[in-house]
Amino acid sequence: MRSRSGSKLLMSGLLILGLSALVCSAQAQSAVLFDGTKFIQAFHKSEDSQTITEFLPEGEELKSWNRLTSIRTFPKLTEPRTAAAGLLRAVREYNPDAKSIMVENPKNGDVIIDFLTWPRDQSFVEFNIFRYTKKGRGLLMEQYAQRAYGNDARDFLIKLKTERQRLVDLMAKRGLKKTRK
Repeated sequence: MRSRSGSKLLMSGLLILGLSALVCSAQAQSAVLFDGTKFIQAFHKSEDSQTITEFLPEGEELKSWNRLTSIRTFPKLTEPRTAAAGLLRAVREYNPDAKSIMVENPKNGDVIIDFLTWPRDQSFVEFNIFRYTKKGRGLLMEQYAQRAYGNDARDFLIKLKTERQRLVDLMAKRGLKKTRK
């Protein structure tokens, strides 16, 4: 016969394991599709000013990714154009040589920006597409990014010349599609 304290400990342990399984199960099912690739949730953080969830293809890591998608919500922001312009200002302040484009859809007010940038040490080159959309009383921002490191940067930039517009159009038309892992 088990003691009451032993039973309580066993029940507490089972409850914790059950809750852990539920949390892991919920995280494991969080994924998005973009350009034929499934991106699985790798990071999530929620604050008053924004919520961010980042996704990577299976096998990639946050410290050295090649492709990344993210979804951010901004409950206190309301203007896609203003938010997009703010990001472009920050990119240009960090890297004045960064190439960027901003386009607004007059039908729905969505704003797309894309830019090419790199860190000061030029250890990689990064291409980004951001789509800003009104969502309820706030904003939804979807991101697709690609990186190339070191010697791979030249081939990456050559391929990007032909792929850039297709990727921007895909983000504008479909955005990121939520799916299960």
